[in-house]
Formats: sequence, C-alpha cells, structure tokens
Amino acid sequence: MGVPSVTAVSPSSGPTGGRTYVELTGTNFVVLPVPTTFPAEVLDARVSVQFRQTVVRKGVSTVVTRDATNVEVDATTHLSCLIPVGDHAENDAALTADIIVKNLDEDGDPIAGETVTKLAAYSYSLPSLAVESDYVRILRALIQEFKRQVCEETVLTTETDWDDDTSDDAHETPEPTLPSITLIGPRLSETDVRQSAETLKVQSGLTWKDYRPGRVKDCEFDIVLATGGSAAMTQGLNFCVQVVEFFRRNPYLVVPLNPANLALGNGELELELLADPDADGLPNLDNIRSFRGSFVLKGVPFEGLPGISDDLLFRKGFAAETFETVTDKVELS
Repeated sequence: MGVPSVTAVSPSSGPTGGRTYVELTGTNFVVLPVPTTFPAEVLDARVSVQFRQTVVRKGVSTVVTRDATNVEVDATTHLSCLIPVGDHAENDAALTADIIVKNLDEDGDPIAGETVTKLAAYSYSLPSLAVESDYVRILRALIQEFKRQVCEETVLTTETDWDDDTSDDAHETPEPTLPSITLIGPRLSETDVRQSAETLKVQSGLTWKDYRPGRVKDCEFDIVLATGGSAAMTQGLNFCVQVVEFFRRNPYLVVPLNPANLALGNGELELELLADPDADGLPNLDNIRSFRGSFVLKGVPFEGLPGISDDLLFRKGFAAETFETVTDKVELS
C-alpha cells in the first residue's frame, strides 16, 4: 500500500476520559476488501491507531502507549476511531499525545515500513469545573425565557445562582416579590426522545453525525404562580392565561448548540404543559393566592464535558447520502 501519512486530526483535543471519536485524514490507509459472499465475514480493520504520551509524575517520566478502538477506514484517505483514555500534565494542564498509525497485513501484524507517527497531534485536558455545563445552560435559558415573556420574578427552588449574571458567586435562591413564578424541580424521568443523526454542510463536504445513545432525560417541573393584594384572584387568573399562552407560543426551547461557536446553529428541546395552572388552596391572611401546574422539558442531554472543546460523543463519516432516518412507526397486527 505504501507509507501512510496523517495530515489532519479532527477534533484535535478532548477529555482525559477518552471514548470520543476522532477523524484522521491522510493517505495510504488500508481499506478492507469489498465482501463477495453473503452473509459477509466480519473482518477487523487493517489499520491500527495508537496514542502515545510522555507522562511525568513526581519527576519520573514514563512513555505510555494506548490503542484506539473501533477503527473504521472509510477510504484510503480517511479513517475514524474511538480514542483511549489519556493523561493530563502534572500541573493539571493539557498534555499532548503522538498518534501512531500502522497498516496491518491479513494476520493483523504491522507491515514493515508502513507506519507513520504524527507528533503532538492530540491534546488531552481535564474537564473544567468553572464552565457551565449544557444541562445548567439549558435550565438557565428556560428561566430566562420565563423572565422575558411572562414574569421577571422567576426562580428555581432547588438550585443556586439562577440570575442572569453567570460570573458571580453561587448564592441562595432569591425570595421573589409578587407576582412571581416558582419552578419546583426538575424531576428526571425516562424519555422517548431520540437523538437522531443530522446532516451538516461543512467545508469538507457533507458529513453525518451518528449520536451514541447518551444520557437523555425528560425534566418535569411544577410551576407555582403567586399573586397578592385585593386583586390577587383576578391577577392570578390572568397569570394562568399568560402561562398557558407561553407554552402555546413556545413549543420548543431554542438554545445554541455551542455558545462559543454560534455558527453551529441552535438546538430545540420540546416543551409541553402537562397540567394547566389551577388555584392551589384558599387565600391566607395576607390574601396571597397561588396557582399550580406542571410541565416537562423533553430530551435534555446529559452528555458532554464542560470546558472541553469539541467533546464529540458521536461518530462522523462521509456517507450522508446513504444514511436514512426512520420517522414513522409501523404497527404489526
């Protein structure tokens, strides 16, 4: 086949936990022969990929080489693999890894002279505890939409630091003034939302993303509306109408896929009102009325590590034209 080369690695960084897919672009990767019998025999890839790091701990330097898995060669110029776990530097900084690509013979042994090493091709980093996770970012966006469209006094009872300023220190949930919205939750439950493949047009052409089954949950909330004063009941009923209208106008919560790269576009999470707000008990001595309902935010992802750029927990390839997504359910009698 010839000596392989590696010209590009995408993404070129990721978490020390590994288990994310990368693409290697280059030349002279061995491609498996086209099957001539059915059922086709399952063959191992004829290319191996390794990640090599020099790890220093307490002054002792150790060279560690780990094998990538799920190597698939789509063409002589392109392959993908699932990266192994890695190490960070001694001071918790990022640590690079060399990528070693070897062509293999039919017995799985390296072919002499058909090995290439791309130095410092990949960088392993620890997740950041100071960066907002996607889950927190989604809940913050939900509260901000209630503030924007219904009532400025919107709080979440079971979390901290839910105001608009993401740079301040965590503090106790503020006590709202009336009228107010209090969200109680979330309660996590199983979801029927699937993360299906999506086709994106990028500079390298059409690519598809085949999402691995991830931690995707429905988030259920109780929503409590509170009003006070002599017109508490009238205000409350109008408040209920506003909330119902909010869910009618917003069937989806729209959030950027990556706030650091808005060019990637937005994602949509389904919003559904489960129970319309209704009067919750009798007024008290202060003539405060409350109205309680419930809603669900569907398909909230729990994948991805904060502070890790391109934490891609999916497969990427160049076969958009052959990928089909089943959208209709068929019942067999």
